[in-house]
Amino acid sequence: MNIQDYELITTVAKTKNLTIASEKLYMSQPALSYRLKNMEEEFNCALVYRTPKGIILTSKGEEVAHYAEKALLEYNKMKDKLSTMDDVLSGTIKIAVSPAYAKYKLSHVLTSFKAQFPNANIYIKTCLSSAAAHLLDSNDVHVVIVRGDHLWNEEKILINEEPIVLAANAEIDLQDLPSLPYIEYGTDIFLEKEIRNWWTEHYDVPPMVTMNINDSDTCRQLVAAGLGFSILPSISLSKEEYPNLYLLPLQHKDGSPLLRGTWIMYRTIVSKILIVNKFIEHLQNAFK
Repeated sequence: MNIQDYELITTVAKTKNLTIASEKLYMSQPALSYRLKNMEEEFNCALVYRTPKGIILTSKGEEVAHYAEKALLEYNKMKDKLSTMDDVLSGTIKIAVSPAYAKYKLSHVLTSFKAQFPNANIYIKTCLSSAAAHLLDSNDVHVVIVRGDHLWNEEKILINEEPIVLAANAEIDLQDLPSLPYIEYGTDIFLEKEIRNWWTEHYDVPPMVTMNINDSDTCRQLVAAGLGFSILPSISLSKEEYPNLYLLPLQHKDGSPLLRGTWIMYRTIVSKILIVNKFIEHLQNAFK
């Protein structure tokens, strides 16, 4: 077996479908089946059973897949370690990032970082912040950029906070909110909790929710059309794009601002990878 075989058997084990596995590996299904057959001949045993609904790994196939997964992890660790030994900073940085940060902030950060470190390779996966934290926990990425204060027991740095604002198509009085149609922006539990806590601080009745939208662009368009007010992080609200929206930063009862934080999280050990450490420093400096 070689590295490509390790990737093949682990992908087959995860997808349990040869068609999906071949797509993920960018190869034809006959080529995948041929390599899988060669592996079975090498080990002199069946690794998979084919069924009408997909494939099932045999007990020996599960053992091979488990070994291959560990071997891939060690191989990637070796590559990362070797990258720290170069005179020229290079290597791969694997990042998971929330869609909001990727859309509104990431391109500027990556452009300036690549200008400094042109030999760096950057792999990016966008996903909800809760999913990004799971990728970090399973060692699939080096660094995650998440929205909200997620539980993590290693390195965790707050890099930015922006106001959470009331958005409407015209000026409104906060006292009138309970009687007005509310377009609820539902993304993750951390933001929903912050908004819910703010609401219960100020009102004794629940909001009059008329819509629940999980896409910020759609939510802003509905607000701009006058179909209700919403409460949104200001990262997604550009005066250039929505010049006529009424935006009011919200405050807690004690007068402190209602804020949405952006955090970077990573394992302590990955900061020893020079190129990853430089990227972490760059993220922190980007908001100073």
